[in-house]
Amino acid sequence: MSNSLKNHLSQQDWVFVTGGSGFLGRQLIQDLIAQGYRVRALTRSAKAAATVSGLGAQAVIGDLESTQVMTQAMMGCAVVIHAAAKVGDIVTITSRMTR
Repeated sequence: MSNSLKNHLSQQDWVFVTGGSGFLGRQLIQDLIAQGYRVRALTRSAKAAATVSGLGAQAVIGDLESTQVMTQAMMGCAVVIHAAAKVGDIVTITSRMTR
């Protein structure tokens, strides 16, 4: 986490991470937990939620398109880190670029 962001957060603050069970999300959770922050992370399945919980974060099952889940999950969080991606969208963009 950048020093400027650290200056605005206390270790009592919650950080919300989308894509918590992905490669980047898992690393973020581990780093944030190690620095003493409380982490809540969005996951899309019970298996992913178990991964996130195993890292010490509070798992929230849902997806980026669920306004109600996202709104509730972000309540009380000082920061949101968006680390989720739709792989299908990337594949579509890449295939269009190579035509």
